[in-house]
Amino acid sequence: ARGVYDELVEADLEAYLEQARSGPKFEVVVCADTVVYFGDVRRLFAGVMDRLVPGGIFVFTVERLAHAEAGTTGVRLIRQGRYQHAEAPSGREPPKAVPGLIVTARRAG
Repeated sequence: ARGVYDELVEADLEAYLEQARSGPKFEVVVCADTVVYFGDVRRLFAGVMDRLVPGGIFVFTVERLAHAEAGTTGVRLIRQGRYQHAEAPSGREPPKAVPGLIVTARRAG
């Protein structure tokens, strides 16, 4: 141990967020290479937003799914067991060299 973390928890992320409801709130939550393992992200995102302080920031990465492949769900499970997620149309194409998305959300308040 290098003393980098104040606390390191190994747990199911959704279950941890639900159990930690009465615990301290976070200013920032980062899920790098994590959301790709969730198909339906609503429960995860609700749990994160509930744990953030007002104005807190949630940063996460996802593999980008082209709109033409998104179908009606906006999610596709690929053979590696990871999910690709479609981004909301923005009216412009992102650079072709970017295979994923880095998303930043801020809790209201």
